[in-house]
Amino acid sequence: YSFNALPLGGFVKITGEDDANASDPGNFSSKSIPARAAILAAGIGFNLLLAYFLYAVALGMGAPVSAEDSEWNGYMKNAQVVVVDVASGSGAERAGIRMGDAVVGLGAGAAKISSDISPSRIRDFIDAHKGGPIQVVLTHGGAERTVTAVLPREAAPEQCLLGIAMQTMGVIDVPVW
Repeated sequence: YSFNALPLGGFVKITGEDDANASDPGNFSSKSIPARAAILAAGIGFNLLLAYFLYAVALGMGAPVSAEDSEWNGYMKNAQVVVVDVASGSGAERAGIRMGDAVVGLGAGAAKISSDISPSRIRDFIDAHKGGPIQVVLTHGGAERTVTAVLPREAAPEQCLLGIAMQTMGVIDVPVW
């Protein structure tokens, strides 16, 4: 056994690798060159196999990605508009909207949207109802809740009236086997 100053990574100390007793048939140094190469290659091969397996499991479970990333087109499922930032002091913050919430519906009086939700449709809905209250239907961790946010009459040109930044996110499911 040994202790190292930087305990990073791992290694195997093979019996007889230091040529201490080359005459012992169980020692590494007494093995032929092809046998020693096979032993060392088996360690490297297992590390590569373990990395592949862990990568396959992670991707099989799904990983969140942006719908704007064209690399994942065709692999993404369950796309939804997700709140990626909430401005401090905004109507969204006062209503209890948090980062990671998914917007699944909006309502203001008789006007409602609950299908084909996109950031542009949400912005249009918010702009059409500025200065008044809106109901925002959110999901987070599987639980659905509805909050009421009061919109200001105007905001900075680059800012959403509600005070959120949103992005369409989905989950990639890429089987690697």
